[in-house]
Amino acid sequence: MSILGIRQPRVLSLLLLAVVAAGCGGASVRRFEGKPVAVARDEKLLWQEAAQLEKAFADSKLLIRDDAVDGYLNAVTARVLDAYGVEDASIRVYVLRNPFVNAFVLPNGSVYLHTGLLALLENEAQLAGVLAHELEHYLGRHSLRRERSREQRETLLLLGGLFVTIMGGPGEAMLVSSAPAIESSVRGYSRDLEREADAAAYRAMIAAGYDGGQLARTFELLMSVEREAGVEEPFYYSNHPLTAERLKDSLAWQTAAPGDVSAPRRSERDDGYGSGVASVLLVNAAEDVRLRRFDRASEAVERYLRLRPDDARAHFTFGELLRHKAGGSGTDLDRMAVAYKRATELSPAMPEAHRELGLAYRAIGRAAESRASLRRYLELSPTAADRSIIESYL
Repeated sequence: MSILGIRQPRVLSLLLLAVVAAGCGGASVRRFEGKPVAVARDEKLLWQEAAQLEKAFADSKLLIRDDAVDGYLNAVTARVLDAYGVEDASIRVYVLRNPFVNAFVLPNGSVYLHTGLLALLENEAQLAGVLAHELEHYLGRHSLRRERSREQRETLLLLGGLFVTIMGGPGEAMLVSSAPAIESSVRGYSRDLEREADAAAYRAMIAAGYDGGQLARTFELLMSVEREAGVEEPFYYSNHPLTAERLKDSLAWQTAAPGDVSAPRRSERDDGYGSGVASVLLVNAAEDVRLRRFDRASEAVERYLRLRPDDARAHFTFGELLRHKAGGSGTDLDRMAVAYKRATELSPAMPEAHRELGLAYRAIGRAAESRASLRRYLELSPTAADRSIIESYL
């Protein structure tokens, strides 16, 4: 499913390659069915290393910890697992603060969804399709199949010396790629295994009561991201399927069994997706602002505000979006002031909103209002690092 890579610690670089690098089918391997199965030494090593990577993500403060989001994702995951006929597969679903569209699963059942992916998806059916795809990789033990393949061993020989590190430093919140090779390693498995996972996901969506046609819509959304980024070939290895091919396959499945998607039992318009992942939208919008992807950030904030119109942080984020736009016009400054003003009304004790409101007022010549807002900022933050600068404005 994933289309953009991530940077990992050097000690775990080979793990990431072993977990999600390109490969082929490999030897026959028994599926997980929610019951204990014999685990060979090579798979035990994959699980041990996956646990290390899991800990590295947690220690890097990249995980979004939100009980409401976690509860929603776990509920959808349980529904998909039930469609697979699996009751307990020790699945854990995590959200990573990363604005790039990506999803992947480790051999131990840990599924990671980027905030960028959750912000891109439109409804629960699409989320279920992504989860079903990743779960098929896990239940089918695709990482082990790939591990035992000749192609995988050749890939590791080529890439084993790659040096990768997690971006460090206080407040760092975004995972990025360090090299095209590692970037491709998180983009999926072999062409055959990706198609196998897509087909299984389509069947699982329908069995869970979702519109199977939303799998095709997901690929359309991914293609829109690729076009926006100017990417013609989203995978570096030629054995990976193009998103266009996956879209074609999913449409063919619909044509072959149109009744499967004609009357979904779960509504797409009121399926709880927006409210289920609402806080993620705001987090990802802030990351998109950092990347100067203002249109995408604006869409996310507006989507969030439709769900929670009285959220002060959302209005502040919209003001920040406008502030960071290059060459902000007078109209932008006025809209900034409106956004910051609304944030201060909804959360009077938010110092940063008073500061930015005061600076916006200063820029548009509303001196008295600017001074009042900046004084309020200093009252709320008496030890502010920029106190001397703000006092000079007063």
